[in-house]
Amino acid sequence: LRSIIREEVADKAREAGIVEGKHKFNNSTHSTISDSKPEISRTDSAPYDNKHDTNNLHLSAPTDRLPRTLEEAVPVALPLIFGGLSRTSPIRLKCFQISRDKTWGVFFLLTLLANCTYIAVVPDEPSLKSGAWLIFDWTCNVIYAFEILSNNVAYGFIGHNAWVSVSYFHKMEFGILVCTVAEGIVQGFFGIDGLTARPFRLLRIIK
Repeated sequence: LRSIIREEVADKAREAGIVEGKHKFNNSTHSTISDSKPEISRTDSAPYDNKHDTNNLHLSAPTDRLPRTLEEAVPVALPLIFGGLSRTSPIRLKCFQISRDKTWGVFFLLTLLANCTYIAVVPDEPSLKSGAWLIFDWTCNVIYAFEILSNNVAYGFIGHNAWVSVSYFHKMEFGILVCTVAEGIVQGFFGIDGLTARPFRLLRIIK
């Protein structure tokens, strides 16, 4: 009887060991399979469109101030002149650098003050209307025209946050430049000295 009981206990022990071993094997196998699964990362199926992002940046830029970077400016400046100037154009990059440079800004301001002083004194001194003073006057006008032109090349003439579009003062300045050019044409080709746009040029001081 004892031997029968021992055999039954041994059989149960062996069965319990086999079951426990199978359970451990199944757990270890499942853990190994789980660890070996490749990590799947989410990727954007649509490629990153840098150009599209730049256009969005331009359209979302404020319209009440000049762009701080070329990415915020119009994509093509002056499109009617030689097909326009893109953001990577060396000429446009240089004009943008001039428009943002403080040294150039001080130079343009001093030229403006000197020219306005000359215009204010001319009515009392007729001798200032000829000779070297006249050359000085038109030199200031050329510098003023260069300032307007560089701003239009850098930021664009019209369009979303272009130079003329962001401010009424810029519209006024461009109108004064047109009047100055008209004055030069009338005086140079038709010899009419009585017609002058000098009073309008004094308005530039309010900017």
